[in-house]
Amino acid sequence: MAHRFAVTFEGDHVRSHSSGQKNIKHAAEVWAEIVKVCLDCHCFAVLCIFDSGKPLHTIDAFDHAELFNGLGIDDHYRIAWVELNPVAADTTRFTARVLSNRGLPGRVFDTENEARAWLIKPD
Repeated sequence: MAHRFAVTFEGDHVRSHSSGQKNIKHAAEVWAEIVKVCLDCHCFAVLCIFDSGKPLHTIDAFDHAELFNGLGIDDHYRIAWVELNPVAADTTRFTARVLSNRGLPGRVFDTENEARAWLIKPD
């Protein structure tokens, strides 16, 4: 399955929807666009909806920390992830844990509604 993605500003958050095969190259492309939209809109609340083909490789999960650092994604961002493919959900959770262990933002949710509610609520 080919990789496709779209990143849009939704008024109170930036929404990214990506589908298809995932790897760190695709992740870099998606996250660069997310950062661009966040900076353009001055909005750092990000809702990521994934419908992955095969799950990421474990090494790609570790490479996300370097990717985030390189793109300037830090604790200024608030990121909520939803993986629609149950087969890939564990890898998405693992990636979020890797990032969290390095002080980088992100939390995984089962549904888009849960993710959005957490994302836009005040701390």
